[in-house]
Amino acid sequence: EASVAAGGTGNGPYPLAVMDAAALRLSERSRNTATAQGATTGFGGIFTLAADIPAVLGLSLKAIQEIGLCYGYDPTDKAERIFTVKVMQFASSDIVGKRTILRELNLQAGGDGNIIAGTNAAVSKIQGWKEVVMVYRDNWGWKKLLQTVPVAGMFFGAYLNRKTLEDVTEAARMLYRKRRIIARLAELELK
Repeated sequence: EASVAAGGTGNGPYPLAVMDAAALRLSERSRNTATAQGATTGFGGIFTLAADIPAVLGLSLKAIQEIGLCYGYDPTDKAERIFTVKVMQFASSDIVGKRTILRELNLQAGGDGNIIAGTNAAVSKIQGWKEVVMVYRDNWGWKKLLQTVPVAGMFFGAYLNRKTLEDVTEAARMLYRKRRIIARLAELELK
């Protein structure tokens, strides 16, 4: 499904509605996978909790990359990897953090969505990963404590993982959609 809208050139030939529909289907599938994964690791309580956080991070990254493909962006490109980290930051940030990330991504009104700014890109990427890991650790510490109780933890795990993937995929759909719209508007101005 992710390749439905991937045009390879960054300008998918499909209408925005088709890209949105493909991204929404992927979001729903990722959310369901995260729910099942959270219930499975929650069932084992503290014994399986260690596998849960890396699994959710992996599911989040995969979902973001697939949504990017839906909008015609190549996840193997260096700039897209940075964008993926920024999407994860955006999903877990407060309002001030979200504004800062939008500024960094240059996705505000009049921006072109260019996310590589010379040498700052590598530093930004490292800081982005650090922030993502710290926020996940801080936010999930207490929440995952409820998941340590065997059997009852499966309900907490299912809910927490589902909510996390909902937030991540919503942020990814919103940011990639905005980038695609900005790119198309720029194309129209050039014509």
